[in-house]
Amino acid sequence: MTTRALAMIMLAAGVCVLLAFGYAALKSGSKPEPEPEIIQTPKAQPPTPEPEPSAPVPEPQGEAEAKPSVEANESADAPDVKLDSDRTAAARKKVEHIRNNLHLYGTFHPDADAIIAQLMPPPDGFLNAKAGFTESGEFIHDEEGSERVIALFKQLIPLNDPRSAELLVRYSYEYGARSAAWSRALVDLGAPSVPFLLEHANDKVWDDSVAVQLKRIVNRHPDLDTDIVTYILEPLFEKKKRWLQKTGLQ
Repeated sequence: MTTRALAMIMLAAGVCVLLAFGYAALKSGSKPEPEPEIIQTPKAQPPTPEPEPSAPVPEPQGEAEAKPSVEANESADAPDVKLDSDRTAAARKKVEHIRNNLHLYGTFHPDADAIIAQLMPPPDGFLNAKAGFTESGEFIHDEEGSERVIALFKQLIPLNDPRSAELLVRYSYEYGARSAAWSRALVDLGAPSVPFLLEHANDKVWDDSVAVQLKRIVNRHPDLDTDIVTYILEPLFEKKKRWLQKTGLQ
């Protein structure tokens, strides 16, 4: 074998070894690159529990803390029950104020003095042995006394004296002498009628009629004290709701 042939064989063997090492290097060098891929996606996601969205967890806590404050406000409203009773008591005082200060709710007419004196107490002959309730519940009066009372009220009502409210209520609900004209007069007088009508609000005989009269007064006089309407009259109207609906007043 010549030196030239031997050199060629050695060169070929060297190329083969070089290629083998190159292939091995390429194979071993390509392995590390997939490794980053294996680590890359799963491990770049330790935020899987992602507390970042759970960072709003304080916000629910804030809401949870806000709820007690709302409940505290609602429980703070509980004293409203007591407040309402206080206002009701205050409204009743206002009713008594009207009763005791009728001069603030109208003019005392000088001509009314003599008429009132004849009507209170009721005149002779109006309530006597002949007068009273029949077995059927109808109230009867002495005819002559009734005519006299009617004549006196015909004189008194046009004067629009607030003192006439008490007389109209007493004759209508205590003495059983009823008249459509007297009912209208009570409504016209407004506030002065309220204290005296309320005396009969729980009377089983007259409570429906009293509720109707008071409702008419409220409808006719929108300037009536708001507390009296809200805390005294409205609860009464609620009890008599069906009756007032039948009469077309509610």
